Amino acid sequence: LDQCLALPAVQAYMLAIKDRVLSRWVLPQGAVTTEVTLRFQLDPAGSASRVDFKNTGDTAVGKSAVEAVMAASPFSHMNAGVRCLANVPLVATFKNPTVASN
Repeated sequence: LDQCLALPAVQAYMLAIKDRVLSRWVLPQGAVTTEVTLRFQLDPAGSASRVDFKNTGDTAVGKSAVEAVMAASPFSHMNAGVRCLANVPLVATFKNPTVASN
């Protein structure tokens, strides 16, 4: 997987995923943290599955990040250059740049 993640096309694909997720991520009111590490898988069509948060100090923030991934899915169809990501467990950290309102 490390060799796969080092490929420029894969890095660009993962960046597009992060951007799409962040555009749909709404922090819950009173969020204590804005950073979540997520585990998920993608199929070759770009659909996310097995999405779960790995660590966060705030369960509501973790759930909101999972909801954002599901709302952003499906992502772009995987071409041959990024298909090494298909159906393997992925871990990514998402940091929401917005500040939750109280």
